[in-house]
Amino acid sequence: KNLIKLPLTKSLSIPHNVIGNFGACKVILRPSIEGSGVIAGGAVRIVLEVAGVKNVIAKQLGSNNLLNNARASICALEN
Repeated sequence: KNLIKLPLTKSLSIPHNVIGNFGACKVILRPSIEGSGVIAGGAVRIVLEVAGVKNVIAKQLGSNNLLNNARASICALEN
């Protein structure tokens, strides 16, 4: 019941820029060119790799709380 559908491009990236907020955390996700890999840190990298995204640039702003950053990245992928 908590699964989400994630649209991916041919280069296994996200289709457009998205911002996710959860608590004091803010995560910005931007699509990237093919071959660049997942450029993200901490919990956001783990969420994106499990989701199957191969080429993306991510930036964490605000809090460094791991759980809130993971939830903010999931909120960003839902948009």
